[in-house]
Amino acid sequence: MKKADVEIGGRYIAKVSGSETVVRITNKSIYKGWDAVNVKTGRPVRIKTAARLRRPAGDYSVRSTRTNAVLGTTNDRSAAEAYCDRISIPAMVEYQGEVIHSNEKAA
Repeated sequence: MKKADVEIGGRYIAKVSGSETVVRITNKSIYKGWDAVNVKTGRPVRIKTAARLRRPAGDYSVRSTRTNAVLGTTNDRSAAEAYCDRISIPAMVEYQGEVIHSNEKAA
């Protein structure tokens, strides 16, 4: 992403500790970049450059249940659920941190 595209209060998919996760930008850092919060864990994150931000996060995210990696985001719930059901790995659809759909079969 570009620096001009980043908005305070926006949610983005960011590379944090080697994996992609959803972060919320809280304010501009006094040093450089932005201060953010990892939406999943609530921990503070420092975003030094816009290159760490991959794309804006949609309201619905599809995550792997094995690796917890974000596989995609969208603003359309039915599209997220359809994608989750279509892929062949165990996955779930989250909305604001709450699991609302899963493609795992009950044992």
